[in-house]
Amino acid sequence: MKAYFNDHFINNPELKLHVADLSMQRGYAIFDFLRTIKNVPLFLNDHLDRFYHSATAMHLSVKQSREELTG
Repeated sequence: MKAYFNDHFINNPELKLHVADLSMQRGYAIFDFLRTIKNVPLFLNDHLDRFYHSATAMHLSVKQSREELTG
């Protein structure tokens, strides 16, 4: 499993958060899951719509465009 942290995709076991990080202190984060079949994401556009909508609702900026995220 991969996670996006500090502008990089990393393997989940490597992920570490400082206790003072706002995502730990106040829960400022977007948590979502995406189903895949044979490593192909299902309903990717719908997922990205929800992701960007959640970011806007939480007043979180997303630096990457849809194209950058889907590479």
